[in-house]
Amino acid sequence: MRDLALLDQGPLAPPAIRQSRKQTEWQLRRELEKAASFLNVEKVMCLVFEFDASAAPTFLGAMLTALDCELGTIDTELLYLIEDVWDYFPHRFLQGRCPAEADTALFRDQLSQA
Repeated sequence: MRDLALLDQGPLAPPAIRQSRKQTEWQLRRELEKAASFLNVEKVMCLVFEFDASAAPTFLGAMLTALDCELGTIDTELLYLIEDVWDYFPHRFLQGRCPAEADTALFRDQLSQA
């Protein structure tokens, strides 16, 4: 958790990404409470932070368990929420940035080289 606090680059992210992250945190909190989950938002953030890109399927399984649902019966909105959690929460392998922020930076770099 300490590494997450030190490396989280969220405050430096573009405003649209910060807003999406706040919205995702709010929706996740609501869904975790509704499922009476053993996880909270902070623990999910730590999980996301520690998983590398190849662990996305494992993360999906953990989230399905935490939200008390199965892949075959999951509501589409919950599936989108899980995707947003992965996309907007910080990752260690991205030096504390989230994939959405890394994609935005990559896109800006490509535009500047064009």
